[in-house]
Amino acid sequence: MLTLKNFDEQDAQASGLLGKMHNAKFIGVVTIMNHILPFLNRLSCTFQQGKVSFAHIQPTLEKCIDDLNKISQTENPITEFQSDLSPNCRLRQAELILSDRNKQFLRNFLAKYVSSLKESIKNRFPTLLSTFSIFNPAHVPERNDGLAAKPRRKCPPKIFNTAPPPLAGLGSVSESVPVVILHNVGVQATDDYAQLYHSVEEEVEETSKALDLPDLDAEDSDYGSDFEFL
Repeated sequence: MLTLKNFDEQDAQASGLLGKMHNAKFIGVVTIMNHILPFLNRLSCTFQQGKVSFAHIQPTLEKCIDDLNKISQTENPITEFQSDLSPNCRLRQAELILSDRNKQFLRNFLAKYVSSLKESIKNRFPTLLSTFSIFNPAHVPERNDGLAAKPRRKCPPKIFNTAPPPLAGLGSVSESVPVVILHNVGVQATDDYAQLYHSVEEEVEETSKALDLPDLDAEDSDYGSDFEFL
């Protein structure tokens, strides 16, 4: 301002610029923005860091909105500007007087500017917060969540071929190849194999009796000692 005054009579551009700036409204608006912009700059720097923590985003937004509300309620920028225009203060050489009309203009500007900023913040960041929520550790499910409620799957029927070795002669009992189908074994692959073995043994024994087959362990059995489950 003082520099423009020195060139006021020598330079037409300086004179025109001074005429636009040398009024209480312009300097008052600059004072208001000088108080508000640091909060917005702090909010912007939060997202410009190399590493952004999801836990810091929401508190930073709330802190910025709280600071804006505080400025709007206390009107500290206007009070400070009015104080700086007093004699022996920072803007005394501006030789300006803050009239009631200009003071009301600054109050309206401060309220509308803060309201616009808060609305912009609230409209812009919910989508961003929703996107960043995938990095929120609180949303990670517990290790056992959902496992207890799942019903246990039943194993499909097990088919065991009890066919005798190919060395059995014609006319022997081995010509009929019984196939044992086990239903409702009731065990998973990771269950005790002993239970499965006993279940198979019982099914084979019952099937042998139904088909009138000789005992597998008998000495005269045609199956020999090479019988095994395939």
